[in-house]
Amino acid sequence: MSLEQRFDRLESANRQWRVATFILGALVAVLVFTARPQGSPSATAGTAAPELIRARRFEVVNEKGDTLVAIAPGAGGAGELSIYNAQKIQLVNLSGSEIFGGGLFLSDSKGRLKVVMTAPKDTGGLIRDLNGEGKPVVELTASGDGGGDVRVFNNREKEIVTLKPDKTNAGQLGVNDAEGKEKRAFGVTP
Repeated sequence: MSLEQRFDRLESANRQWRVATFILGALVAVLVFTARPQGSPSATAGTAAPELIRARRFEVVNEKGDTLVAIAPGAGGAGELSIYNAQKIQLVNLSGSEIFGGGLFLSDSKGRLKVVMTAPKDTGGLIRDLNGEGKPVVELTASGDGGGDVRVFNNREKEIVTLKPDKTNAGQLGVNDAEGKEKRAFGVTP
């Protein structure tokens, strides 16, 4: 078979496939439009979104019925948003309370709390990073007087490094021993 004959054969097969594809597409379109029940809106018909949806609890579930997202009242009466993984472990909790204000709690895929962010009403905010045992590693806080602290902890929950303002609002670095007892303080003010 010559090269020219092969090209003719390919062109003929290509035309047959295009015609078959066009016929199949037309058949699918006819089936879709005739299978729609009378009176039901088409997929392109716009429906107005409701102005307000009210519920005591709202959940997004997967095909198994497992809750992935829940919005509901929390224990203290404030709102709460929780996000779960496929293993039903809570990964994110966003909640409010009278004591802590707004709170964001992040857990790893095993459910171990790793990050805490709160906004207490009488002081500034708090961000705390936790290790695998739930012990604090680093903490960033804002005090009620407008200052801020950065604290680093060892694996026994003892504060070993502190960065904060001194009594004159100048910067100060505190270094503690393994038991959390202050050993050195470095700063601008003597």
